[in-house]
This record gives sequence, structure tokens and C-alpha cells, in this order.
Amino acid sequence: MEEGYRHLEAGEWASALAVGEQLRAQAFSGGYELLARAHQALGDEDRALELLREGLQRTPEVWVLWLLKGELHSARGEVDDARSGFQRALACPQVDVSAVHLAQALLLHNTGQYLEALALAEAIETLPWRAQAWPLRIALLIALQRYDQAIDLEEAAMTDLEALDDPTPLAHLHAQIGQAWWQGHRDKARARLSALASLQQNPYNEDALWLLRQARQERAKAARRLKVVVTGRWPKKEGRPREGFFRIYQVVVDGPGEALRFIEELEPPTLIGSLEVEGFERLASPEEPLKGVEARSEYLARVLDEDEEDEDEDEDEEEEEEAT
Repeated sequence: MEEGYRHLEAGEWASALAVGEQLRAQAFSGGYELLARAHQALGDEDRALELLREGLQRTPEVWVLWLLKGELHSARGEVDDARSGFQRALACPQVDVSAVHLAQALLLHNTGQYLEALALAEAIETLPWRAQAWPLRIALLIALQRYDQAIDLEEAAMTDLEALDDPTPLAHLHAQIGQAWWQGHRDKARARLSALASLQQNPYNEDALWLLRQARQERAKAARRLKVVVTGRWPKKEGRPREGFFRIYQVVVDGPGEALRFIEELEPPTLIGSLEVEGFERLASPEEPLKGVEARSEYLARVLDEDEEDEDEDEDEEEEEEAT
């Protein structure tokens, strides 16, 4: 079972399926769990549900299978089936109540029952479920317009989330706290700081990028959404040739000439001097004409052209002259 989990965490779906089938052939309930999770990750929810039904016919007392079944129905918007799955899970022996309550709270949140969801989420006391419940609790408080209560949870939430050793929930938390500062107090400075803290944990967090645009409140007159290709060079490392990169940004601007201003805000100081707009493409007009970055890609490798290599050689010569 542990081997199957390792394959799931690594995104090795074929290997996870192979382990799951071996366990299924041995009539072990964990095999159905692995198979269902892998098929869900591959986008085949129908097959995942089919396997869970088969597993529950053989082992109806396994709460994890009922929980997974409920979560799958919840993701598909099948509310009644989701509720039934969670209730059956709670009726099983040795059930982890906190895990089920978290799933129930998410379902209540998705159906707009914020107060009921908040009551369930606040009752979750065991880790790791308590840590996973923090973003939900804060989202519910924001939905209920209890902004100061959401902000007050930041320190306790960070303590639990840092223990998970996963930057994604922390990034989400910072973005949520910034949202509370913005929606509750229109505090541009705190909203911006929270957004930047979020992007340090996850550079692709679109909620944080949205928050930066909101905090800036710089409206585009032409409101053009562009896909911009930006090139740059990594800082030189001793004994190694300098390497180049490119990155794709999606921005809202009045024109391509100002795109770099918003892009440079998100790049480290060591790269800013080398950044150039290589090209751009016009996209569909944005619904909200707030200037700034909407999304960005990872860094992609690029071979330096001759002019850039000549620049590097000139820089090396200047450094040697200064050293002598």
C-alpha cells in the first residue's frame, strides 16, 4: 500500500494502477482506494466510482472508500449522493471523524451553506485535517464578511500549515489574508504584501496575482490582454557560461510597451537588468480592465544569441580589468 501511495504522490499513475490491481486481486480494500484515486487523477471519474462500488460490495465497513465515493460525488455536484457517502463513512468502525467532517464542510461551502460549514470546520481538531481546514475556515469567514476574524486566524493557521512542508497551502493562506485586508478594509499596502508573500510560496498563484491588480487599482484605457514572451539571462556562475531563459506572461495593459513594468515587479532584482520583451500576441479583451499580470509560465531554457555572448565576453573583460 505504501508503494502505491508513493506512486500517487509522484504522479506515476501507471505504476499506482499496477499496485492497485495487485491488491485488488488479493481482495484488499486498499487496492480499490489506490485505483479510485489514480483513475480520478487521470480524469476518469466514472471508472473510479465503478471501482469504489465494487470495493464497497466486498468491504462495506471501510470508511475510506465511502469517503472517497462521497468526495467524487461532491466534485461532480451530486449533492445527495455525496451526503449519503459521508454519512455511511461516519457509521463505519474506526472512522476518522475529522477527515469526514472536512469533506462535509467543503460540500456545505460549495452549496452556499456557510454557517453550517464553518461550524463543522471549526470542530476539526486533529492534524493533518485541522491544517487542511484553515483555508476553508478563512474562505468561509470572508464569504460571511467577517474579515477581521479571518485576519486574526493567520498566525495559528501558519503554524499548522508550515508543519505540512508544502508551500501551496501557505501560498493560498497569504492570498486569502490579503483578500480579507482588501475586501474588509481596502488596505492596499497590506493586500500587496500578502500577495507578494503568497507568490514567494507559489509563483503561479492566480489569486495573488489578482490581488496585486486589485491593490494597484490602475485601470487600462485600451484594456488589452496580451501574451508576452520575455527573455532574460541568469546571473553568471564562476567557471560556467551564462545561461538564458524565456518566460511567458499574460498581462492586461494599454500596450506592449508597458508590459515590462508589471513583469519586473515579480522578478528577482538579479534578473531585471537582462529582461526584454521578445514578442507578444493579442488575446481576448479582459472582463476587468485592471492593469497587471494575470498568469505566468515557469522559466524555460534558451540558448544565448551571438550578441548576448559578445556582451558576456565584454563584461568578463571589464571585470578582469577592474580586478587588476
